[in-house]
Amino acid sequence: MVLDESPAADGFEAELSAGEPLDLAELTGLGADLARILDSLPDAAVLLADRQGRVIYRNHGAESMFDPQGRIGERRSLRDHCPSGSLLPGTFGRFFALDSPEREQGEGYFLKSNGSEFYGVFSVSRFQSAVHGEALLLVIKDIDRCRQRDAEITEKARRLELLTLTDPLTGLYNRDHFHRRLEEELRRQERYNSPLTLLMLDFDHFRRVNDLFGHLVGDRVLWWGAEMLTRALRDVDTISRWGGEEYMLLLPETSQATGLAAAKRLHRLVDEPMQWERLAPGLRMTASLGLVSLPWAGRAASGGEILEILGRALDWAKNNGRDRIVRYDAAQETFEEV
Repeated sequence: MVLDESPAADGFEAELSAGEPLDLAELTGLGADLARILDSLPDAAVLLADRQGRVIYRNHGAESMFDPQGRIGERRSLRDHCPSGSLLPGTFGRFFALDSPEREQGEGYFLKSNGSEFYGVFSVSRFQSAVHGEALLLVIKDIDRCRQRDAEITEKARRLELLTLTDPLTGLYNRDHFHRRLEEELRRQERYNSPLTLLMLDFDHFRRVNDLFGHLVGDRVLWWGAEMLTRALRDVDTISRWGGEEYMLLLPETSQATGLAAAKRLHRLVDEPMQWERLAPGLRMTASLGLVSLPWAGRAASGGEILEILGRALDWAKNNGRDRIVRYDAAQETFEEV
């Protein structure tokens, strides 16, 4: 919209009546349903003004946008909603000219009752009022307010997505997300023949923790286990709570030798007694780990096959005394304690 630079020639009368804005049902004859629809627009201020610039209707969005201090009764003119010297009142007034279009859009600064200004986009058009005849319908959106609401919606969507991907107790990724990440890394590993290592860690005798110290301590153990693993590994690694006291770890670009060094480091971390003593006096924890590394010479491997073999490696460790690391030797198709 092109703004006229002579703000005095706005076509609005200087003296305004002291009456309160009328009910929309009285103005339009459309009843309360229309008013409810307009009031349900939280980000849009809807104003109706007569030819003298008197505000004859405003929705709840306008009250919230323009009058955060509850002084809406003092705002009876479109001029009250525009900063001093603004060209917008003149633009709105001239909109009643016979040669003006039916609808225009524009942007400019508007004024709140507390004296602060905001930048908004607006749409202005003619409206036929049952009581006042031809009126001006003005719809305004506060750009900053819309951006803030968009940011809030984006953040809520992000949190909701995170809830679908993570375990609520530990904050780690859940099994579904781990499966997706595993398939992604397997495709990359097959394409580039890059190394890939998976670890499965299980806290030994975890049921005894719940039986002797209570489930609250058991939950703390699981949470601290997740925290410990997250601190010990890289950002590119994927850590998942697999179920119960089991954790699954996906280490891209990690050879068997490097993966084994990581497994030994994690094994020593779990064996450190002071961290568990802080959770509960007398508490001690150990862990069993299974390890599988790719590539396998001569053939590819599916995600299901890898997870099945990794589970067998962990079972081998638990069935042979626990508190140890067992790796799968793909060349010999055997399991070996390391």
